[in-house]
Amino acid sequence: MFSALSSLFSSSSPSYDSIILLIHRPLSGYTCFHPVPEEVDVVEEFTTYSGTPTASLRLPSSVKAIISREVLGEIAVRATDGESFTDVSNKLADYIRRFYTVDTETGCDDLGSIGKCAESSGFGEGKQNLQRSEQALGEGFNSIVRENEKQQSEGSGALPIKYTVELVRISRKHPGRVVDDSDLTSFPRRGPAL
Repeated sequence: MFSALSSLFSSSSPSYDSIILLIHRPLSGYTCFHPVPEEVDVVEEFTTYSGTPTASLRLPSSVKAIISREVLGEIAVRATDGESFTDVSNKLADYIRRFYTVDTETGCDDLGSIGKCAESSGFGEGKQNLQRSEQALGEGFNSIVRENEKQQSEGSGALPIKYTVELVRISRKHPGRVVDDSDLTSFPRRGPAL
């Protein structure tokens, strides 16, 4: 009886799937990029802090659950060559926005490497937006990796600082942005832990 009652309450609240790209920065938390499926021209960028280097990631309170998690690889920052994490993060954000906007504005990818035409994808709008978000994040990451490889072949040979990058599929409590006004407080809110 308790399980039937529990499933009744858990199934009554809708969930909204989405994709986040996480960059793990030891001692500094996570930098996150979230193309908002319901706002086709918005790529949300935010940072979460775990409190200690060994604590698990805490996502904003609007995240209901973590569905899946996949390590994509690493990005490199060449601090000895004058590059900063902020420089690389800004480039990554630009790439993600570019790929997300190209697919949004044209319905097709003009770049030839992401997705298929929106009209011929065969997905419903929600799945189509989720697929577009995932493709934009993946292509943004791949562009940074290619740029890193090019710099490494042309660079001074300095050892880079590497940061792990993950693609995380989440379920949100409501459509729209992950960070909302309820997260703008000095008191920690508890979302699901990774």
